[in-house]
Amino acid sequence: MDEATLLDEAMLAWFPPLGTVELSTRSTFTETDLRNISDLLHRSGKPSWSRIPRIYTTLRLIDELDVIDSFLSCGISDLSLPFSQRTLPGQLKDQSSRVRFLEVQSKVLTKALDLERERGKHRHFSNPDDLPFKKIAELGKGGYGFVDKVLSTVTYREYARKLIPRGRTFRQDRDLLRDFENELQVLKKLSHQHIVRLIGSYTDPRYVGVLMDPVADCNLKVLLNAHPLSSDTRSLVRTFYGCLASAVLYLHENKLRHKDIKPEVGNILKNPESGY
Repeated sequence: MDEATLLDEAMLAWFPPLGTVELSTRSTFTETDLRNISDLLHRSGKPSWSRIPRIYTTLRLIDELDVIDSFLSCGISDLSLPFSQRTLPGQLKDQSSRVRFLEVQSKVLTKALDLERERGKHRHFSNPDDLPFKKIAELGKGGYGFVDKVLSTVTYREYARKLIPRGRTFRQDRDLLRDFENELQVLKKLSHQHIVRLIGSYTDPRYVGVLMDPVADCNLKVLLNAHPLSSDTRSLVRTFYGCLASAVLYLHENKLRHKDIKPEVGNILKNPESGY
C-alpha cells in the first residue's frame, strides 16, 4: 500500500468519502482536529502542507487539493483566512469551487487565528488542548508564574509566553484579571525597538497567557555571570546602557514607570537577532 493510500485511509476520521456527508452538516473543526491533521500530513511526507492544515482541510472538503501547491507558492498561510471573493487566489478558477471554498472555510476558522493578528484580540479557551502552541523551552519563572518559549502551530513563529496561574478563589481571580487587564492596556500602547512587543493574550481555566516578541536568548544576569567574558561580549554589554536608557526614556515620556528593572528579575533581555 503506497503512502498516498495510507494517508487517505488515516484521513477518513475527518474526511468521509466525497458524497457521503453533506458539507453543510459537517461540524466545525477544532484546534485539536487541525493539529492532528497537520501532524499526519507531516508524517506522510507533506511538511509544506502540514503548515496550512486549514487551507488543506478546506480544499479537501471541496475536492480541490490539486491547487494547494500553487496556494503555497503565493505565500498563503492559514493566517490569510478568511478569504473573500476578491482576495481568494486566482488559482482556484472555477466559480462554483470558489463559492464552495468561501462557504466551507467557516468550518476551520478557530479562535486561534485571532491571537497573532496585529494587536491580537484577547481570547478564552475553555479547552487548553485547543491552544495553538507547542512548548519549546522554559525561559524563566518567578512569583508571578513563568515564561516559556513556544512555537505557533498557525504561523510557525516563535514567541515568549508569560503564564500566570489563575486565582483559586473568585476574589483572587478577579484581582488577578484586573491587574492583567491593566498590564495589557499598557503593553498595547507601547512601540519601541527595545521593549518587547505584545502579540496577543488569552485565558484558559488554569492560566492567563501573554504572547510577546522577540524571544530573548538570555537575560543580563546570565550574560554577566558567564566566565570568562570575551572582549566581544564586554563591548556588547557596554551598548546595553544606551538601549536601556532609551527604553526608560520612552516609558517616562509616555507617563509610565517600570519600577522593577534589575538583572535578577530577568526583565533585561538580550535579543539574539539584533544582539541587544
